[in-house]
Amino acid sequence: MGILRTIFHIATLGIVDSNEEVKRKNTPCIFTNALSKQDFAEIAVSVAKPIKRLTVSVHDEFVEGEVRTSSGINTWTFKLDFNDYGKITGNYWFRYCDNSDSQIPKSYAEQLKKAIVEHKQIR
Repeated sequence: MGILRTIFHIATLGIVDSNEEVKRKNTPCIFTNALSKQDFAEIAVSVAKPIKRLTVSVHDEFVEGEVRTSSGINTWTFKLDFNDYGKITGNYWFRYCDNSDSQIPKSYAEQLKKAIVEHKQIR
């Protein structure tokens, strides 16, 4: 009976998690005076500038990054989702990342999160 309960619990968690993810993604993102769409885009671009091989573009609550390889011959991309149940709080989720071995996307995302939180505290 214990094994069946554990299997049921694990299966249920997967369903609940996926439903919650759908709810989060489907909540329309609304920008406010505390953090406008323009502010978010400017912060995202300014945080990326010191990272030499990274360029970013911002589309609503999404940040798409393009990273040049060390050789400069190729590029790879990642996409971050900053929609946290309709708000930009600094929390983020990876939509995709072409190079999961690189630390650049995670480092950039953490720096951007910090900048968003600091911006909101100032306002």
